[in-house]
Amino acid sequence: MKKAGCWNIFFGIEAGSQKLLDIMTKKMTVEQMRNAVKLVKKVGIEIRGSFMLGLPGETPELARETIKFAIELDPDYAQFSLTTPYPGTQLWSTYEQYGTLDKNALDEYHGWLPVFVPHGYKSKEELISMQKEAFTKFYKRPKYILKRAAKIRNINDIKRNLKGMKMVNAFMK
Repeated sequence: MKKAGCWNIFFGIEAGSQKLLDIMTKKMTVEQMRNAVKLVKKVGIEIRGSFMLGLPGETPELARETIKFAIELDPDYAQFSLTTPYPGTQLWSTYEQYGTLDKNALDEYHGWLPVFVPHGYKSKEELISMQKEAFTKFYKRPKYILKRAAKIRNINDIKRNLKGMKMVNAFMK
């Protein structure tokens, strides 16, 4: 893929807890994801990782496993979205088993606001706080900042990194 021009792969990693992956029938193991990321890094393809917070069965402790896993994998970019059960999905039909869902807030169904709160969380605010913690712990690491700085080659790289910093800071407000 690298020889054909592939420079970026977006992995739907979702969680760092095998328990959560099994609940959502991911059909992948934490170890398989770890190995896939390692292989892609080895050939020099940029990695973007998508992680979900507020999954069915999740508690703040399990969310921290996901954050820890994201840091361990160290993708070039990480996205920490909130679980959103869309109409017609299995989770939409079974959400009561796992938590509460605001079915009247369809305009907030985009993965950045908590419309679904698993039983393991006390409130929407706790889930938002976990998302802020994820962005902070991942992006505010000296290792990550130095890695990004080392990849700057021109003014466009500087602009792109500043734009990314603004976006991360917006999530933390």
